[in-house]
Amino acid sequence: FNAPSLYQLYAPTYGNKDLRPEKSRTYDYCMEVPFGKMIIASVRYFSARTKDMINTDPTTYVYTNLSKTHSGGYQSLISAKPTESVSLSAQYTYTVAEDDTTHKQLIRQPKHSASAGITFEPVKKTILHLDGQYVSKKYDTFYDPSTWQASRVTIRGYCLLNAYASTEIMDGFLTLYAKVNNITNTKYTMVYGYQSEGTTY
Repeated sequence: FNAPSLYQLYAPTYGNKDLRPEKSRTYDYCMEVPFGKMIIASVRYFSARTKDMINTDPTTYVYTNLSKTHSGGYQSLISAKPTESVSLSAQYTYTVAEDDTTHKQLIRQPKHSASAGITFEPVKKTILHLDGQYVSKKYDTFYDPSTWQASRVTIRGYCLLNAYASTEIMDGFLTLYAKVNNITNTKYTMVYGYQSEGTTY
């Protein structure tokens, strides 16, 4: 159960006082299997069905209720610790999220995502970490102010590479930390029309 916010109900121009609360039913199952002492693998299945999901009308941008939607998929994860100083992890998620009326994929919901990382502890209390992330294409809605028309657009997928390092000094009283996001300065978009940040420190 998710009641509409005051903004969604009464915002000038975009509010809709007739909005109904969202109602949903979710299922989540997970199985984890160890392989010896070094490797752990898990598989998770998830499913959700929602009635009266609150969204925006692609033409007017007024908040409205979708009749019924469903989303679900699975996630697989594996982690390994081949040595005391090295840890590895990887995960993949497949998600189907659709409007039951139009049978179209919900906006800003990628079908595929994956990540992998490695953590190295060269000396005690010093950590070096590198990870990569992949997100597949997804869809969004573009409103053209010159024609007053809304259209469905594709946001291309992207890959990101991130890293961080930390070390404790003064018997743990102080931790020095450094982080770099989007090392390759990849140009990508999470919401159509809004470019995300490049390399950040």
